[in-house]
Amino acid sequence: MAVRNYYTVLGISSQANAAEIKKAYHRLALKFHPDKNPGDAEAPERFKEVLEAYQVLIDPGKRSAYDLRSSGFSFSESLIHYEYLKAEVDTSKVKLNEEVELTFSFPGEGRFFRKPVLQGWIITAGPTVDHRVVHRDGNAVKETVLHYTVCPLQKGWLTIPPASINFYHHPIASNALQIEVESNQCFFKENEEAGPEPCQIMMHRTQVTSTSVYRKTIIHQRVVLLPRSELAAWYHKVGRTMKIAFAVIGAFWAIFNDYNFITGIVAGSLVAGVNVQLMYRMMGIKSIFYYAHHHPVVLEYEGIGYKLGAEPYNGIFSAKTWVYIKSILSKNVVAQMNKCESKIVRN
Repeated sequence: MAVRNYYTVLGISSQANAAEIKKAYHRLALKFHPDKNPGDAEAPERFKEVLEAYQVLIDPGKRSAYDLRSSGFSFSESLIHYEYLKAEVDTSKVKLNEEVELTFSFPGEGRFFRKPVLQGWIITAGPTVDHRVVHRDGNAVKETVLHYTVCPLQKGWLTIPPASINFYHHPIASNALQIEVESNQCFFKENEEAGPEPCQIMMHRTQVTSTSVYRKTIIHQRVVLLPRSELAAWYHKVGRTMKIAFAVIGAFWAIFNDYNFITGIVAGSLVAGVNVQLMYRMMGIKSIFYYAHHHPVVLEYEGIGYKLGAEPYNGIFSAKTWVYIKSILSKNVVAQMNKCESKIVRN
């Protein structure tokens, strides 16, 4: 028996979201409601079709089952035979702060997914959603796959607890996973073991998709963890504190001496930078500013289109911060120009 095309009934595409489904339903319900069309003999039947299509497509579970049936997959009407949520990792042994690819797969799509509470882990990227067709008991089953990238923050045996989904209002849990985490070497200081405070490097990649109807820009963000010893982490904190302190001192010095405070911040930052680099060299510690982007994982992601920074505006500042800095700079330029003009007029 052929499956009625509910998308055609509502006059929408198979990619329509919930808002588009509701809009199409309200428009057609008003058009074919028997009370609105007492003289149209076909109106009650058309209204019934519209209502049936809406009730199926607006419910994520029913819509997923309908999509599978209409695509020709041999899939149980109630999907009860394929109740599962499977968790997998690409490795069972990893070093501290190294990446692990974690995936969750379940039949259909549109389920309410609850990710596990990860103790001792950090999610550095994801989730990304993918769909695939697998064969179970001789039947073609459409699966939804969620991809996460996670990194361990402590050594020893770590557990990835079960995730869960609601399968027709029935909760289903995934399997728990055990990962052995070994020690790692500090990237910033030789012969030092990595500690619990890795250096976090933000990266992003811009993906543009377009059709004849619309254009979409997607920003993929991820965190890269660089193994760092407790000693290196402490000196990096000291260096950061010195830079902030010298920048503030430089700003106050510029204000009290009737200079532009931006000039004072720059001067203070330069003095701090020189002193911090001397401190790092004396202690044999690599600077984050100079060496972080040379890490093999960072270079690997740069090779596939990722760039440093959290947003596609600037590798150091966020978009809002960068706009704010530019506005301050422009105001100071205007103020300096006005000051020069006033001097010329007085002379």
